[in-house]
Amino acid sequence: TYGVYVAINQPFFPSWKGASLPIAFTCQKEDREALIRRVFEEIERCKTTLCSEQEIATLKLLLLKARKQAKESNSFWLNEISQLVKTGQSLEVLDRYQEEIEKITQESLQGAARSLFASPNYSIFTHVPKK
Repeated sequence: TYGVYVAINQPFFPSWKGASLPIAFTCQKEDREALIRRVFEEIERCKTTLCSEQEIATLKLLLLKARKQAKESNSFWLNEISQLVKTGQSLEVLDRYQEEIEKITQESLQGAARSLFASPNYSIFTHVPKK
């Protein structure tokens, strides 16, 4: 079993303009190519197939839980305020987070996946520790 880290960077929340989605995982060297292939398969599935209602419910729950935890740290607030200032957005955007998450549907998530992964440009970085 491998842990996978996925983050959504949305500088113009709730818009997907300028958004990115870093995906990271640790694994044994011999498993790397298979896991990378699996990530691309899952991305393609999200672009072409509607997620289940259960997947949507789980996503909403995880996003709201992560947000609640993040709000307890000063770094969260510094980052959020800094992003809002950089992008010229109002602090009121912060109050709309839960409302925007509740709006997520199967179709909107598929649209987000198509938007996020429309570009063929991506980077793969591999950290190989010294022996």
